[in-house]
Amino acid sequence: VANCKVETDSGSLSYDYLVIAIGARWNWHKVSGSENAFSLSSYEQACKAKKAITSFSGGTICSIAAEGNRWEGPALETIFHAHAFLVERGMREGTALHYFTAKKRPFEELGAQVSELLEKELKKRKITLHTGTKVSKITSKEIEFLDGSKVASDISFLYPGYSGNQTLTGCGVTDFENFVLVDEHMRTMEVKNVFAAGDCVNSLSLKLGFNALSGATVAGENVAREILGKPLKKFVPKIVYVMELGVGEGLLINARLKAGKWEALTSR
Repeated sequence: VANCKVETDSGSLSYDYLVIAIGARWNWHKVSGSENAFSLSSYEQACKAKKAITSFSGGTICSIAAEGNRWEGPALETIFHAHAFLVERGMREGTALHYFTAKKRPFEELGAQVSELLEKELKKRKITLHTGTKVSKITSKEIEFLDGSKVASDISFLYPGYSGNQTLTGCGVTDFENFVLVDEHMRTMEVKNVFAAGDCVNSLSLKLGFNALSGATVAGENVAREILGKPLKKFVPKIVYVMELGVGEGLLINARLKAGKWEALTSR
């Protein structure tokens, strides 16, 4: 991306304005043996997970929000749904459920109220919470941690952290993790007339569908505003997230970023 041209494998394309929205990538490679874990991050992986859990006859199920994972929603929902699945089939007794997070408390960035609420929900379902854990290796039967400890696991769900799309490496618009650097207007900081939105942008917001859509709206509007010579709109990161707890239960998390910190409200 330079000199108002985009180089692709099928040739060079010229542009007057460009909006980058090419997503991000899961860092599976940072956890050894990640191929032994399941995830719900794609249709193909969800089908594999379904096959494994429907044939599950007892033992231990674990869900892991690995180091670098900034949004624990999917990992938490996985273990809550695993609990509901086992209850529905009369298999909950004698089956161990574990949730692992590299953070000090689940969703610690949203404040003590949210963390305490999630801790209570986990405890109510007898799901063992492990905090400050750093996974080093996953096998078909156990999870190993950097401190040398191990936990038996018959089914392991893994949600690693993100990195930006490597397609943009060397284009002059990304940080060291290949995320596109944008300002509060969703405009890149180095290249003229280039905006970005979605999971490919830097830490301006968490990787959520709500923020991807609202950020894309701001980016699109600002292209039109710049053409018309109007002041640009600012993107204000927000969190509007419904976390499923299973069996028709859920939590609504509504948060706003103020002075660099999230202020969150929750309701069941």
